[in-house]
Amino acid sequence: MTFAGRDAAIDPYELAGGWLRESRRTLICGLGAVSVEAQRLAVELADRLRGAVDWTGSPADAASVLAFQAVGGVGATYGEIADRSNLIVYWRCEPKPLPGFDRIGDGATRSIVEVPSADFPLADGADYEALGVLRALAAGVALDETVVEQQTGVSLNAWRALLDRIAGANYATIVRGKPVAEGGPAAVAAMTQLAQEVHDRTRVVVASLPSESNATGAENVLAWQTGYPMAVDFARGYPRYLPGEATFWSAGERGEWDVIIRLDTGPIIDVQPKHVSHPPHAVGFPITPLSEGGGTWHRNDGVALPLPTRGGAATAESVLRGLIEAVGDEDGSASNGKTGAGAHG
Repeated sequence: MTFAGRDAAIDPYELAGGWLRESRRTLICGLGAVSVEAQRLAVELADRLRGAVDWTGSPADAASVLAFQAVGGVGATYGEIADRSNLIVYWRCEPKPLPGFDRIGDGATRSIVEVPSADFPLADGADYEALGVLRALAAGVALDETVVEQQTGVSLNAWRALLDRIAGANYATIVRGKPVAEGGPAAVAAMTQLAQEVHDRTRVVVASLPSESNATGAENVLAWQTGYPMAVDFARGYPRYLPGEATFWSAGERGEWDVIIRLDTGPIIDVQPKHVSHPPHAVGFPITPLSEGGGTWHRNDGVALPLPTRGGAATAESVLRGLIEAVGDEDGSASNGKTGAGAHG
């Protein structure tokens, strides 16, 4: 165990458990860095402490969820895309082969388009406007060429040609880069709506590049355990959905949290007291990396995959079990009087 300014002989679970029992507001964040099994335990711990739990690391992560809640999604597994898609549009991301691809595209069985590129010099921050142009063209709405080029940096004819390629493909895939979500949920929703609106002509899906994070697993775990996909607060004894509030990136710097448990701080889990009556030092629990600690991981396309177990340090799952034992009574209720429902489902 690692300590900042404390005697290493002190039991770290006893120390962290004392902070957690005293805390009135605890946040558990960074769930994308651990397995599904550990994520379930993080929800249980937050419930027992009447704290909050979240996986999002930025407003862009939240934007993707909010867009899905607003308009739904049109997706597919990477395997289906590899087998069937003959047009890939890489929008604000580097063209990379998706899982199952032996190559990105060869011009015959699969073609690629990059946005922005020399053919589509899309202006920064103009994704929502550009997608609006494509949606308007798909609906047969007449547009002013000058206004379109001023707003997007791309000519109306170029957008019309792109729409024709998408609608004329046997199966088109739009790979969304993170900068689209950085523009807010409206741009993400507009991309999904474009795919939905072209569906009467051909199959179109929206995908994202693979990630080493287990963010999809965290979103799924929170949804099935609490009914909400992110930013869940148990302060009232039951789960509440507080996007933009129960998150590290929106509230952590405002001093709202007494203790923050970060699961995404590299090879350790950090327990960071902020305002409890202890010196503001962290306790770190070394853990095996996500890719080596066993358990289950959800790929960005929603496919659940097993993780290898290679030993080494403790797993995030074992550390979270230790923290739950440190704060819970024998009957499973929180030892500081803040009762919780325990693990769900």
